[in-house]
Amino acid sequence: MKRPSLRAWFAKVSLRAWFAKQPWLTEARIRWFALALILAVVYALWPRAAAPGLNPGPTPQTATAQVEVAGSPPPAEVVSYSEAIAGRPRDINPLLSKFNDADQDLVSLIFSGLTAMSASGEARPALARSWEISDDGLVYTFTLRGDVKWHDGELFTSRDVSSTIALLQAPDFPATPQLADFWRKITVQTFGDSIVTFTLSEPFAPFLTQTSLGILPAHIIEKVPPAEWAGSALGLRPIGTGPFRLAKLDPARATVTLERFADYYGARPQIERIELRFYPNESAALAAFQRGEVMGVAHVPSDRLAEVRRMPSAVLYAAPVSGFDAIYLNLKSPLFQAKEVRQALLLALDRQKVIDRALDGQGLVAHSPLLPSSWAYNRFVRKYEPDVPAAKALMAKAGWADSNRDGILDKGGVAMDFAIMSRDDPVHQRVIEEISRQWEALGVKARTQVIGFSGLARDFLRPRKFDTVYVEWHDPTADPDLYPLWHSTQINDEGQNYSGWVNRDADELLEQARRSNDPQQRAALYAKFQDLFAEQVPALLINYPVYVYAVNRRVQNVQVGLLTQPSDRFENIADWTIAPAAAVSSATPQASR
Repeated sequence: MKRPSLRAWFAKVSLRAWFAKQPWLTEARIRWFALALILAVVYALWPRAAAPGLNPGPTPQTATAQVEVAGSPPPAEVVSYSEAIAGRPRDINPLLSKFNDADQDLVSLIFSGLTAMSASGEARPALARSWEISDDGLVYTFTLRGDVKWHDGELFTSRDVSSTIALLQAPDFPATPQLADFWRKITVQTFGDSIVTFTLSEPFAPFLTQTSLGILPAHIIEKVPPAEWAGSALGLRPIGTGPFRLAKLDPARATVTLERFADYYGARPQIERIELRFYPNESAALAAFQRGEVMGVAHVPSDRLAEVRRMPSAVLYAAPVSGFDAIYLNLKSPLFQAKEVRQALLLALDRQKVIDRALDGQGLVAHSPLLPSSWAYNRFVRKYEPDVPAAKALMAKAGWADSNRDGILDKGGVAMDFAIMSRDDPVHQRVIEEISRQWEALGVKARTQVIGFSGLARDFLRPRKFDTVYVEWHDPTADPDLYPLWHSTQINDEGQNYSGWVNRDADELLEQARRSNDPQQRAALYAKFQDLFAEQVPALLINYPVYVYAVNRRVQNVQVGLLTQPSDRFENIADWTIAPAAAVSSATPQASR
C-alpha cells in the first residue's frame, strides 16, 4: 500500500484548501519545517544543568511567585538593640521601682509621667501639655494631652492620674514611706478628662520633679486591691504610655523584649525592638558584652574600665551622676566637734589623687553638695585645695598635738584615732584606704573597715553608730532640694542628716529655698547655704561620681548627660540608630564621651 505524502497529510489534517493551492509548499520544505518544530520542542523540554557558580533555577511554582512580587522591596530587617543589665526585674511599676535599677530601666521605657525632667533640673511637658501654679504656690493645675493611648489601646485621661495617686495614698499599698508620706499630704481633683489639680498643704518649690512619676492605667488599678501589688504577677505585665511596650518576658532566659509602640504620642524611636538581658552581677553582664552577645552593657565598674577600653568595638560614655560621694563625720563624737578639725581633715586630702588612684579617674572633685551643672550651684564657693601645712596649723589651733611623739595627734588624753567605714565593695575599699594613707601625714590614724551594704545601713548609718563612713549619695531628682540631707529635723533614724548637723542658719535657708517658686531667689538662698556648708564642713565631700556606659560602636547618636538615675541613659533613645555591621570599621579609634 502506497504511504501518503506529507503534503497530502498536511492538506488532510489542517488547512486543506489552503495547502492544496500553494505550489511553493514542496515535499522537501514540509520535511524541513517538521524537523525544526520537533527540535524546538525537544530543546524546550530537555533538563539542563546549572551554569558553574550559579544556583539551580527555581521550580515553576517558585518562579510564578517571584513574578507576582516582582518590583516589591524585600522585607526590612527589624532594627533591634540588646543590653546586659545586672539584677532582675521584680516590679515593673513606677510606684515600686525606686530601689531596683533593673525595674527602673524598664519603667523608663514603658511609662510616662505628667512631666519629664531635663538634665538642668527643669520640668518639661510629657503627659501634661501645660501647667499653672497659683500665686501662693499651693495649687498646681495640669492640662493633659488628648492624644495619648495606653499600650492596650485605651485612652489616657485624668482618671488615670487620680487613680495612680489614690493607689499611692492607700495605707496598705507597699510604697516606700518617703513616697507615700509625700503624696498623702496632697489633694487631687479632676475636671473632665483633661484637667487635674494638686493642692499642697504648704509651698514646695520642687513639686514638679515629683510629677515626673510614672502614671498607671486606672482600668487596671481599680481592679486590684492595693495590698496585692508588691511582688505579684501584675508587676511583670506592665501597661504604660511610653515609647516601648512589653512584647515578651522570658524568666527562663532572664530576658525582657520590648517593641516600639506605634501609637506613642512623642517622638517615634528609630529602634523597633529592645531586648534587655539580666545577669546576676555586673561582672557577668560585662562578660556578655565582651563576648558580643549584646550590643550594650548598663554599667562598667571603674575597676574594669581598662579592659573595656581595649575593646575595638566598644564606645564608652561617661556622665556625672546627680549626687556626691562623701565621708560623713559623726558630729556627736568629741573628735569632730570643732570646725577647725573638720576643715583640717579636708585640707589634708588630695581628692584628685583619690579619684585617680581609687576610681581610675572617673570622678570630679566636689566642692559643694550641688553639682556645677545645677542652676543653683555657687561657683564662688570656697574650694579646699590640698595643703597639709595649713591643715596642721588648724589642728594645732584646735588644741591637737602629738604629745607622746607616736605620730598620732592627741588632745586631753584622746588620740585622733577612729574607724573609717564603707560597704564591702572593692572600689569603696580602695577609696577609704587611700584616704587613710593620706591622713597619716597629718597625724591622723583612720582604721579602715568594710561591711555589707545592708548591714552598714541598718546597723551603723541609720542609728548613727559610726565614727566616719564613706557613702555614695545619689539624688533621685534633678531639683536641688537639700532639706532632707542637712536640715536639723532629719537627724533621726528615718532622716538622711547622717552627720547630725544642727545649724539654725542652715535650717532657715533650706526652709525658705523650698518654699519659694522664684528661681532667682532660690538660687541666692542656695548660694548662701553652700557658703555656710563650706565653712562648717559637716561632711567631707570627696567627688561627684561618674557613671560609665558602654555600647557597640554600631549604636549611634547616643547622648548621655547628667544622670539622676542610671535609667536616664535612655533619655534620647528616640534618636538612637543601629548602623549595619559592614558600615562600622572595627579599626575606628576608641571614643569616650
